[in-house]
Amino acid sequence: MSKNIKKSKIGQFYDRDEIHEMFGGSKQAALPYKGGVPVCGCYTLEINPDAPEVILVGIGMYKERYSRMAAERNIVLPIFLKHAVGEFKFNGHYQAIRYSIDRNEIEEHNSTDRPHTSIAGVLYFEEAKTV
Repeated sequence: MSKNIKKSKIGQFYDRDEIHEMFGGSKQAALPYKGGVPVCGCYTLEINPDAPEVILVGIGMYKERYSRMAAERNIVLPIFLKHAVGEFKFNGHYQAIRYSIDRNEIEEHNSTDRPHTSIAGVLYFEEAKTV
C-alpha cells in the first residue's frame, strides 16, 4: 500500500494521475489492477448511487474478472468517488465481500438510464475493519 494514502484523510480529493502514481494500474478503469490484482476503486456516483457499498460492474472481461477476484479474495481497497471532472474523493478502505450476477439483484440496483443488459454484475463492499 502506498505511504501517501496512509497519510491521506478521508475526504481529500485526488485526480487520476495522483491515484495512478500511488497505486499504478489504468488511469481510466473503475477497478485499476497491477500485477494481476485490483489496487483501488474509482467509481462515479452517477452510475453507482449506492457507492461505495454497491457497485454496478459493466460488461467486459477485465471488469468482470477483477470484480469477481476482489470479492472471492475479500480484498481491501482504497475507494475513491468522483465528485467532479478530474476530482475523486478518498472515501476510505473497503473490503469486497460479494459479487453477484443475479439479474434480479442487478435490476434492483440499476437506477441508471442504461439498459440492465450493459451490467454484468454487482460488487458489494463493506467498510474495512482493519487496513
